[in-house]
Amino acid sequence: MRIDENLLNELLHLTTNDEQFQHRGLSNLLQMVAMMGYRHRSAYRVVLFNDDHEADFDDEYAEYLDLKAQGHNPTWPLDRDC
Repeated sequence: MRIDENLLNELLHLTTNDEQFQHRGLSNLLQMVAMMGYRHRSAYRVVLFNDDHEADFDDEYAEYLDLKAQGHNPTWPLDRDC
């Protein structure tokens, strides 16, 4: 499965915050897909990409997804000044 991370984040936002589109079941499904993408090193393959960045080819994007899989809330691109 391949999905644009920005699109996935927009859908997650809509299903959790927009009262016209709030849907707990759909939101949970999208959250599971997102977590599968964050765990890009697992046997299944949900490949998230962000513009031209993909974890298989960009170490910084891989680190960003690792942080998200650990429950952190990093922003992309990673802020190295922190």
